[in-house]
Amino acid sequence: MILIAGTSGTVAREVMDLLPAAGETALTLSCHPIGGIRTGGYCRPGGPASPPHPMPDALRDIDAVFLNPAATGCAIGELLPLLIGHGIRQVVLWTGPDSQAGRAPAHTAAIERAVRGSGLQWTILRSGDLATEALSWAPQIRATGAVCAAYGDAVTAPIHQRDVAAVAVAALLGADHHGRTYRLTGPQSLRRREQVALIGSVLGRPLRFNELSRHQARRAMLGHNVPETVANGLLGELADRVRHPEPPSTAVADLLGRPALTFTDWVTEHTAAFLRPTAVQPPVPRPPRPARNGSGRSDGFSLGTTTGRR
Repeated sequence: MILIAGTSGTVAREVMDLLPAAGETALTLSCHPIGGIRTGGYCRPGGPASPPHPMPDALRDIDAVFLNPAATGCAIGELLPLLIGHGIRQVVLWTGPDSQAGRAPAHTAAIERAVRGSGLQWTILRSGDLATEALSWAPQIRATGAVCAAYGDAVTAPIHQRDVAAVAVAALLGADHHGRTYRLTGPQSLRRREQVALIGSVLGRPLRFNELSRHQARRAMLGHNVPETVANGLLGELADRVRHPEPPSTAVADLLGRPALTFTDWVTEHTAAFLRPTAVQPPVPRPPRPARNGSGRSDGFSLGTTTGRR
């Protein structure tokens, strides 16, 4: 049985879909600011979710853990001893887009050190920028047919979230990945303005990239309630990607035995997000989003179930 620690992100949702398809039972764990450690049920292959179970019973049969530190935050020091205390021996850590060599912030580097020194059998996945980040452009594209942003010449290799999840599942179910750190990217390095052009190509209409200065972009981000430290960090990273383009990695193809999904593949699957709504296309209901703790602190966890994408 696999424990998925951190279920609010797109990669974790893909992992939740892939594990039952591979014949594995998945137990989900999410972070909560209060309430201690609470449990839920299981997602079994071809079956409905089970009712809640007490924590000792819930963790008793866990073989490995997929860990997303963005969902555990400062509670990583509590979570790792908890896993070891229940006899769990393997963890696959996804440290996300800010974890590439030389770019990892202090808290991410500290989490990696904690996992390496935990005594668990570990695999670390460092991904490039997720293709889903292009969804931040969707409101502008729908409204104006243009994207106003800074650093149009910043070069990244956006990766499909399903590829990150597929590598995670391979690491969780295989024995050949212990003690390995993988750098995961999409198969193409693309300027941001090229990504916008590819979205337009899939939509069948030209889109413009209107360059903003760093000052203009920062002011716009702060106007949308982006924390100042986050805005400065994102803009600094983009500036770095102008000077130092992100090269594509072959890790996805090497590990999965198939080509990595392209940015065009991702856009083709998500065209609805970039299309203007019409009178004959009522808005698609959005599922409720899980509560998030804006402070970044986490004092407890809860366990729950999933039956795949909803």
